[in-house]
Amino acid sequence: MRRQTLHHNQLRADNQLRADNQLRADNQLRADNQLRADNQLRADNQLRADNQLRADNQLRADNQLRADNQLRADNQLRADNQLRADNQLRADNQLRADNQLRADNQLRADNQLRADNQLRADNQLRADNQLRADNQLRADNQLRADNQLRADNQLRADNQLRADNQLRADNQLRADNQLRADNQLRADNQLRADNQLRADNQLRADNQLRADNQLRADNQLRADNQLRADNQLRADNQLRADNQLRADNQLRADNQLRADNQLRADNQLRADNQLRADNQLRADNQLRADNQLRADNQLRADNQLRADNQLRADNQLRADNQLRADNQLRADNQLRADNQLRADNQLRADNQLRADNQLRADNQLRADNQLRADNQLRADNNKRVCSLPPIIPFCS
Repeated sequence: MRRQTLHHNQLRADNQLRADNQLRADNQLRADNQLRADNQLRADNQLRADNQLRADNQLRADNQLRADNQLRADNQLRADNQLRADNQLRADNQLRADNQLRADNQLRADNQLRADNQLRADNQLRADNQLRADNQLRADNQLRADNQLRADNQLRADNQLRADNQLRADNQLRADNQLRADNQLRADNQLRADNQLRADNQLRADNQLRADNQLRADNQLRADNQLRADNQLRADNQLRADNQLRADNQLRADNQLRADNQLRADNQLRADNQLRADNQLRADNQLRADNQLRADNQLRADNQLRADNQLRADNQLRADNQLRADNQLRADNQLRADNQLRADNQLRADNQLRADNQLRADNQLRADNQLRADNQLRADNNKRVCSLPPIIPFCS
């Protein structure tokens, strides 16, 4: 009975030992599992914290990159706006300068045109005044010539009248002389009839006297007529010479006037041609200046357009390069994040695998140890029990 009690006590003690061992093993297993779980939790928390830190750093880097890109874009936009404003200002200033230049050129052209018109008007006025003066001179010369002609005609008429009066007086004188001679002849004939002898003698003397007187009268008449004819001839010659002189003077004056008018006309024509040539030259110069101005403005506009197109192309290229760089950066960041995530997942999987393998190995080791311990305990118990009287049915 005492052995059985001892055996039962031993069995209880063994059971208690096994239970304690099992409890310690379970507690140790729970502690190990709890430690591994805590380690795993800390590792996971550290991994999450690291991932969160990397994500935050990546987010801050992306935000900083976006802010920098936005700042560069804003600076570029401000620079482009400033450039466009400067270009617009230069274009406006150039336009105002060109407009001012055209206005000045137009003003100078208008002033020149007014001056040319005034010059032409003055030249025309001088030409008209000269023409009126020439016409007045010709009219005065013509009036003087007409007055001279009338005076010459009046003189010739007066001379002719005097000559006619003189001729009539001479004829009357001759008629009176003839009448007196006839009366005297009748008286003489009567006297001759009375004093035939005396009359004949006296008649011969009287006839001789009358013949002499008649001869002298005829000679005097011929001399007077010759004198009048010579005077008339000299007067006519003088008149013709004066008329010829006046005609020559008038011809020379007319020729001189025509030459002067021709000279003035030629000078006026040359002046008008020179004026037209100068106006044409100014118009050509103005046209060339306007064409040059339009060409310069077109060149500036083309250069400005090319510069703007180049600027837009450069900005577009920078924007495209920046976009490609940003896309490349995001792709690289995404690749790094994906690689990091895969590496972290791989690390967690490896850690989990190692932990699971370690846990299985530990469990297997504990199970093996427990089995060996149990086998050893059973073997020991069997040895102890079998050394007692054979009251245990299972002893061999």
